[in-house]
This record gives sequence, structure tokens and C-alpha cells, in this order.
Amino acid sequence: IKIMVEDQVPVSQNSQIEVTIQDLGGARYNKTTGKLIWELELKSNETRKLVYKFEVKYPKDKVIMGL
Repeated sequence: IKIMVEDQVPVSQNSQIEVTIQDLGGARYNKTTGKLIWELELKSNETRKLVYKFEVKYPKDKVIMGL
């Protein structure tokens, strides 16, 4: 089966908050929207783990929701 998996990393609108991609895990990445897209072809009963990593740096006095 062919499948498309989509996810998203945070995109900062604040210059004090910096998001750095560490590992895309083989995904296509849209820098503007933060969208990650994997296009996979899986065999019957096959499973696959998709791993990606990012880092968020922000000032200690800021509260970041959702992290």
C-alpha cells in the first residue's frame, strides 16, 4: 500500500524563540509551514517507525504552550 504521512514541527513567529530541526527522518520539509511529509510504500503486515527531532530555544521568562 502507498501511504502519505503528514506531521508538523513548530514554526516560530517570535524572533526570541528559535526552532532548529535536528533530524527530518527522511521527510520532505516545508520551512514556511513546518510541515513534514513522508511518502511510504508498505507491504502487508509491515510496520515502520517515523522519527524526527527538533529543538526549541527560548528565554527563561517566556512560557511556551504545547511543549
